[in-house]
Amino acid sequence: MKREKTEYDKFKTIFDSTIDAMFIYDMDGNFIEVNRTACERLGYTYEEFLSMKLSKIYAPEFYNALLLKIDELKKRGNTLFETVMISKDGRKIPMEVNSQIINFGGKKTILSIARDITERKLAEESLWQSFKTLKKSLESIITIMNKIMGTRDPYTALHQKRVAKLATAIAEEMNLPEEQVEGTRLSASIHDIGKIYLPAEILSKPSKLNHLELNLIQSHPWVGYDILKSIEFPWPIAEIVLQHHERMDGSGYPQGLEGDDILVEARILGVADVVEAMTSHRPYRPAHSIEIALNEIDKNRGILYDTKIVDICIHLFTENVFNFEGNNNLSNN
Repeated sequence: MKREKTEYDKFKTIFDSTIDAMFIYDMDGNFIEVNRTACERLGYTYEEFLSMKLSKIYAPEFYNALLLKIDELKKRGNTLFETVMISKDGRKIPMEVNSQIINFGGKKTILSIARDITERKLAEESLWQSFKTLKKSLESIITIMNKIMGTRDPYTALHQKRVAKLATAIAEEMNLPEEQVEGTRLSASIHDIGKIYLPAEILSKPSKLNHLELNLIQSHPWVGYDILKSIEFPWPIAEIVLQHHERMDGSGYPQGLEGDDILVEARILGVADVVEAMTSHRPYRPAHSIEIALNEIDKNRGILYDTKIVDICIHLFTENVFNFEGNNNLSNN
């Protein structure tokens, strides 16, 4: 006579048929149940698993992180994380683990479902390598653009280099994500590229510009945007370049944007641009002191310039964290 399946038999059939590794263990990390996939994936027999503790299947360098996740699990009831498990023959297998607290056999236990993400990790690494190659190519494009600008207008080329240095320092001090800092640096490196279309006599004019000349100068963000918009950067460089003369109260150009409508990278660039321009020699005037430049942005903080960015810029100079010529000691907090 055929034996009727018990509830445990039904559970075991479903448990063993899943394509992901599944583990049930007690609060001390002793295995109570594992499925067939777990045995196949990690190379241990069912009996071996039931004599082991959880620590046996995790790569040692990931075990402390696992303990933190178990603490989180006990507080929240569930958790999801990526880790690396180690098979019986020593292979390291990247896993995505979804764990939750369950009642099993009348006891409070933990169920973990582990999905092998080896292929996903390989794809991510391939994508990252492609991104790094693309980024290197784009940086080369920006370097070439800056060199072209330098052959025509040395003042602007040096200005862009120094603005990029200060803008990067401000972005780092603001604790912006690394990629956003990089986008700020690269945008600053070519923020005046639109001036390449302006007559050289205007750029080097030793006297005040007339109304027509001023209008031409104020067209350079649009020109820069038009040059850059067709290049598929991983950062909004064309938009940052377009907005770097916008001001918080809407009095800037070319679009009259206000406040948070201006990208944070462009707000950083706006402050760095003013400070560098004021402290550098120009054909129409001598360089101002850094004190005068900092006073200019301070008196217009919250009006023309972002308050937080102004405060950070002033801090960088007054605390001797930054200067244009020497080594800088950024906190990177």
